[in-house]
Amino acid sequence: MDFNDIEGKWKKHNNDLEQQLIFHARAVRGDKLQQSEKELFLPLLHEIINVVVITATVIVVAIFSFIHLEELKYSIPGLIGTGIGSVYVFYAAAKAIRMGKVDYYNPSIVVIQKNIAAIKLLTLKYRRLELALLPIFILLISPILFKVIQKRDLYADLQFYLFEVLFVAGFGILGIYLINKYLYDQRIKKVLLFIEEIREFES
Repeated sequence: MDFNDIEGKWKKHNNDLEQQLIFHARAVRGDKLQQSEKELFLPLLHEIINVVVITATVIVVAIFSFIHLEELKYSIPGLIGTGIGSVYVFYAAAKAIRMGKVDYYNPSIVVIQKNIAAIKLLTLKYRRLELALLPIFILLISPILFKVIQKRDLYADLQFYLFEVLFVAGFGILGIYLINKYLYDQRIKKVLLFIEEIREFES
């Protein structure tokens, strides 16, 4: 076997090895990105449900407030509450749109990583506002809802009014904390780790 034959076989071996590595890298990339997409599906679904539920609540409160427009102690807080509720809808829609726009397969890994990091920053930014606004939202919409649904005047029983607001707001804040911890923070962290694994493997 002469030198040219050895050189030819060596080049063929290197080409085969390179093709195998490329194939394996693509398989790893596809698998990790598919897992990333699955991890962020539930947060996306949660935000879509938020948009639907809060929009329905805002519409109902607005209708009740306009029906009782002359009773200002019910209508004014109700209408202000619909404004705050609309802010919640905007936040949920913004997060859903941002998550729904992520392309996991065509852009570079750096671009995907930046998009996921942007989602993380967006959720952290809106989380503080959501927690701060929730007690105010409950405080404002409760009188009109209790008046229409239960025929109960919360202003006549301030102790129950305060208890109801604290209970619902406390439960809601706990829910927001747990949802953000397990549905967002942990899943986004996993996705960023998946992407970092791809970068390390491809490098």
